[in-house]
Amino acid sequence: MTTLVFALLAFILAVAVALLVWLRRRAVAPRKMDWQDIVTAARQGGYELILTTELAAAYLKNPRNFLLVDTREPGEYQAGHLQGAVNFPLKPTRWARRRARKPLAALLGPDLRRAVVFY
Repeated sequence: MTTLVFALLAFILAVAVALLVWLRRRAVAPRKMDWQDIVTAARQGGYELILTTELAAAYLKNPRNFLLVDTREPGEYQAGHLQGAVNFPLKPTRWARRRARKPLAALLGPDLRRAVVFY
């Protein structure tokens, strides 16, 4: 009888651990946002939105004022990336986002006025 109870408890524990791992690694489905949602979020975060044509002109004028962050996997980055870009892979899971907070803050640095472009 005790062997059966032990086996049942071990099974329940294994299922609980598997469920916890699955929940931590599942992708976060982004909420659908319209343009006004993006504008509002940018203002709340203290960000300035600009057009891609303005971004290109400013980058061509002085590329040193920008931090380009390539969020693809390292193999994709090595296959080709924008000149001067750094690789910082971002995975769409809550766990990955949580783990990336401190390294991302270190990468971005203290200059809040510096233009950062994620792609």
